[in-house]
Amino acid sequence: MQVFSAKDLAATGKTNVADILRTISANSGNSYNEQFTGSFSAGTAGLSLRGLGQKNTLILVNGKRVSSYATAQNLQETFVDLNSLPMAAVQRIEVLKDGASSVYGSDAVAGVVNIILYKEFTGTEVSAQVGTSTEGTGQVERSASLQTGFGSLDEKGWSIVFSLDALKRDKLQQSDVSWMRDSDFRGNANGTLGWVPTNYFGTDPTKFLGGVQGPLQVKPYGDITPGKKGSVLAYNPAEFRTLIPGVERVHTSLRGTLKLNEDTEAYADLLYGYSWAEQTFSAPLTVGSGLRAWNNGKQALDTINVVLPVGHPNNPGTTPLPFTATLFDLGPRMKQDKVDFYRALTGVKGVWQGWDYDFSVGRSGSKLKETVQNFVNRYEFEKVLADGSYNFADQSKNSEAVRNRLRLSTLRPAESTLTTVDFNASKEIAQLPAGPLGFAFGGQWRQEEMDSRLRPPY
Repeated sequence: MQVFSAKDLAATGKTNVADILRTISANSGNSYNEQFTGSFSAGTAGLSLRGLGQKNTLILVNGKRVSSYATAQNLQETFVDLNSLPMAAVQRIEVLKDGASSVYGSDAVAGVVNIILYKEFTGTEVSAQVGTSTEGTGQVERSASLQTGFGSLDEKGWSIVFSLDALKRDKLQQSDVSWMRDSDFRGNANGTLGWVPTNYFGTDPTKFLGGVQGPLQVKPYGDITPGKKGSVLAYNPAEFRTLIPGVERVHTSLRGTLKLNEDTEAYADLLYGYSWAEQTFSAPLTVGSGLRAWNNGKQALDTINVVLPVGHPNNPGTTPLPFTATLFDLGPRMKQDKVDFYRALTGVKGVWQGWDYDFSVGRSGSKLKETVQNFVNRYEFEKVLADGSYNFADQSKNSEAVRNRLRLSTLRPAESTLTTVDFNASKEIAQLPAGPLGFAFGGQWRQEEMDSRLRPPY
């Protein structure tokens, strides 16, 4: 067992639970954090003990389960989002680095992390921090916390602890980092110019479709792909790549304990977390060979035929022309994730005829609203391709009405809920030469639900 006390946590200088847990040696691969921006779970952080995966690492708060994040990582792996959990209220963190599936089930194969919040606290503490990058990227992080407590179990028979913490951090783009902003790595061993060729006829990037426009520049093809000849139209992808999303988070915790008698106490805790993450999901859509789109009616992917028909203003010939083009005038594809997390739990525990027991009932949930902008409506794209109303070669000539026809924004709501009823009891039944012999039993009823879907365009 590895234990981090409140003093240990403060000494790290970390401002959130995720940063602390991800520094322990037992966290070794197969876990994701906010720097994994190509994710359906942007702005989240999970934990994978011993490299066995996030879904096999159990996260508890005060010894009780909390809901998984509203959607699975890469649509495959359920996990608890550490960024949804409070920091100010944490008294200690216990990490069981060995498997515990016999007690907790298959999601504890890799181990267990138990985040224990203050049961009693006297007085009020307020703190604030501001930090900025030392490398001149301009990224600023601001955080603040409040912790206050009332009552005393020994003197008054009751205790209430309330905590609040908040964090705001700016988005970090690749274009903010000096040695990455030009995407030019030719000065390094085997380095190339990391630009993206686009806007060309057929499969040969040296056959220009139009000229310089938007972020496009003419670059030697061999600088991008060694051994190639000629020049290509290409763009720098740095401004369209988010390295770390911008985030805003607020966590609150309220815990109350009531001493019913010398051997029994009732308890309840409420957790609520709000988080918002924003990032550039991708560069504007590039259309070309291999373009596909989802057909909900067939529940399958359709292949979109990206060919300029005869008579299209960008087709100077007498035969249909395949092409590749990036729709810069629609803007970069953006994504924002808003998450509400909660847990309400109440129970009673104590000692009865030598048995230590604990009974609790809880409900926890994670609710996501993910919005994306500047994706492309495949049906409108097929229409403007056929009728020639969109100019791929000189996008400055496109009307805003045509651009708005193509732009597609969607809302993807998702929700995960957890309902639990559990009981456990233990007792020492005999003293043996090597130590006490104990007996424990318990049971748990648990219902987990997850619903992730896509709403029509808006």
